[in-house]
Amino acid sequence: MIIVLTAIITIILIIFFNSDALVEYGRLIKHISKLLLIDKFDKAYANDFDLTYVFYLRRYHNCFFIRLITCPICVSFWLSLVGCCFGDGLIDLPIIYILSLFAYYSFVKLHK
Repeated sequence: MIIVLTAIITIILIIFFNSDALVEYGRLIKHISKLLLIDKFDKAYANDFDLTYVFYLRRYHNCFFIRLITCPICVSFWLSLVGCCFGDGLIDLPIIYILSLFAYYSFVKLHK
């Protein structure tokens, strides 16, 4: 179960922080698009093509919750905590957390 939870968390981190999948799929559904502020992101992106969705959220909608979801370390912790509730309990939390961060940052390093 540790390997499965680690893989799921790593995949979520990669998709959110290193792809445009959330934005692209969010555009398909109007209500999700409004909730995720994708229309506003598109306007800001038209003026700055280097802008990513995560940096847009940090720059233009800076609050505690946004800082929480735009931090890979924080997202990994909370996903690990939730995953442990469905797995074998909190005893696996440190292992899943560290392994998912290691796998994510290894991917980022190799991707560059």
